[in-house]
Amino acid sequence: MINLKQAIMKKSIFLLLCISVLFSCTKKEDFFDPHHIDEEAKENFPVENIDPNHNWEMAGVGNMTVSIKDGTGETYKIQVCTDNPLNIDNSARLLSEQTIKDGESKSFSFDMPLAQDYLFVVKESADYSRVVIPTVLENGKFTVNIGSGTRSLRGFSDAQPKALSINYSLSNDAFNCPDNAKQISPAKDAWEIMTLTVTGNCFIDSPMTCERITMEPNSHLYIKAGGSLTVEVSKGNSKQIYYYNDFLALKSTESISILAGGSLICKTHRGIDLSGGNLYNQGELKVINGKIDNYAPTSGIIMSSGSVYNEGSIDVKKEDISISGGQFINAAGGKISTMDNDLDLKVTSKGEFHNQEDAFVAVDDTEISGGVWLNEGEYKTTEMDITGSSAKIQNNCKLLVGIDHQGDGEFELNSSVTFENSGYVECKEAEWGQGRILMTSGAIFKVSGKAEYYSNFTIEGPTTGKDAYLIMEQAKYKESSGSNNEYKGNLTIVCDNYFSNSKADLPLPINKPIAGSNSIKIELPTTECSDGHHQEVVPPTPVARQVYTYVFEDMTREAGDFDFNDVVLKVTVPDESGKATVTLFAAGATKNLWVGYKNNDLFGEVHTAMGCEPGTLINTGSGPNVAPVEKEITIAGTLKQNGDFYIYDENKIEIHIASMVSPESTYPPYGLCIPGDWEFPKERNKITGLYRYFENWVQDYTVCTRWYEEHMQEFKSTWDAANGEYPYADK
Repeated sequence: MINLKQAIMKKSIFLLLCISVLFSCTKKEDFFDPHHIDEEAKENFPVENIDPNHNWEMAGVGNMTVSIKDGTGETYKIQVCTDNPLNIDNSARLLSEQTIKDGESKSFSFDMPLAQDYLFVVKESADYSRVVIPTVLENGKFTVNIGSGTRSLRGFSDAQPKALSINYSLSNDAFNCPDNAKQISPAKDAWEIMTLTVTGNCFIDSPMTCERITMEPNSHLYIKAGGSLTVEVSKGNSKQIYYYNDFLALKSTESISILAGGSLICKTHRGIDLSGGNLYNQGELKVINGKIDNYAPTSGIIMSSGSVYNEGSIDVKKEDISISGGQFINAAGGKISTMDNDLDLKVTSKGEFHNQEDAFVAVDDTEISGGVWLNEGEYKTTEMDITGSSAKIQNNCKLLVGIDHQGDGEFELNSSVTFENSGYVECKEAEWGQGRILMTSGAIFKVSGKAEYYSNFTIEGPTTGKDAYLIMEQAKYKESSGSNNEYKGNLTIVCDNYFSNSKADLPLPINKPIAGSNSIKIELPTTECSDGHHQEVVPPTPVARQVYTYVFEDMTREAGDFDFNDVVLKVTVPDESGKATVTLFAAGATKNLWVGYKNNDLFGEVHTAMGCEPGTLINTGSGPNVAPVEKEITIAGTLKQNGDFYIYDENKIEIHIASMVSPESTYPPYGLCIPGDWEFPKERNKITGLYRYFENWVQDYTVCTRWYEEHMQEFKSTWDAANGEYPYADK
């Protein structure tokens, strides 16, 4: 058989000599003039100024080395895929399948899209347990190292280190009212304001109301069982010009103790102001219109010390617990909650907050920009925002962000600070940048929604012992950013939507295997500090092999319309035995045509093979839709090297894909091999009408190398998110 492009020059002289004879004895529609066809093709081709260096190649050969050092001695199935097949929504296609024994390395080659510079490698065990390792192209090849070979699987310790601590010593007289304490009650002062004046050790043991409290130096008020104190400025009091003192102030030597069965209700405008004093609670503390605040910006007084120690209940309405200095201890049995989901807890500067074992917190937002935040009980918050590099933060029990609590449930870590977790953390969404999450053996960090990564972020498990667990519903980069993100240590990562195969999501964190929600067995028990996690292994759904779409224009009589549907073939990459499936998918030419491979006819005349009359347009939008026809063949090596499929007519004139011939690059292509199950144009619709970046690629082969993906459904969201801009325009 004769290659069209190679035959042009060789046949030119002969055809010119015979042209008059051919014209007189051959119907016009059967006449073949290569020079005329080429010139007409240039005129009809929808793109001008073809890149003179164009080779029309979109398919390439990938080279990979996989090394496994798990220390199990098991033989694994290794699959190389275009996307993460463990994702719920994925477009993964199988490029290669190998078997590799633990402790060994294997190098191999396979067909892959030329523009694909990242892949996903699946390691599958005999029990169907499987993980996927993202990998990127470096120095012309892919290198995947699985396991260290040194990991200890037995003899580990379950002990969870608790390096962070807050030293607090409870005063002996915190809840011990001295025998010499005197009973007091409010009285009107010189301003006619009902005032409770505390001098020395005093107590109340019955319900009382006052408009303000005056705490003398070295004074201590005890509210005993049955006693209650409500501090509220009368709305009818004309003396409310006394705003400077419209708070309950505890300075360096003053203290208030609320004993079990007692209560303090503060309805002052500015709440409770601590500057070195102490507030002890075993009963009930309510701050209705104010706040517990060690910094009073409206008064200009900065509180740098003091303490709150709670074993009872604290309810704060509409304001904050703001800790810029001193210590706030929510001890065992203590409960902090808001009445209306409008309580923020803020730790800044030198403040220290400690939610101890068997203590409970439920607040609105939690903001940490400095100081110390330590949780060893149960802590619920609608959102958590961590900023400032000086903060020390550790969760040793249960932290729930937006779980069973109103709010967005977003956990934000956007500074170079370390969040230490030796317990259980669950949030609805996460936003991570620059900082680090450090987890101990058995610790869990779960994101029930999406986790968005910025740059320079690290999640680290322990160096020895059991894994820590990072469990996410979706992982993605925030606003197309992301670099230098890293996973370290013994860390199991579970995610059903782990990034996309969008170029905007690269570079991926590539150094850790990723599991799906049903790809590995996990059994983490429920405890007082953890909701645990349980999942079983489900046998995988087979990954379909990568398909290449071969499209042809019949140029044997006249230049085509460049809809590239005269003959459409779908060809799978060969399996390990060389088996490949060739599918005759469409016939958009009226002339009788055949499909050839290595000088063999694969289907017979294409219209007849698809059960239609010759001349019928099939599966192109202008004729009947019929079932495609499949044929299994054997291909030695790769499609790139040996996939020379072509079409030919009754005169044995051949049309090959452009990358398989050596024409002048300025000639339009008459055949293309396109990665994927490509959606070709309908009859009489030029390729540029469906794929607008085809023109860019034709004019400069180095840009828009993934132009053929623009119309595919899996890329629609990326395209839409970019406001209609092609996501690979820079490629």
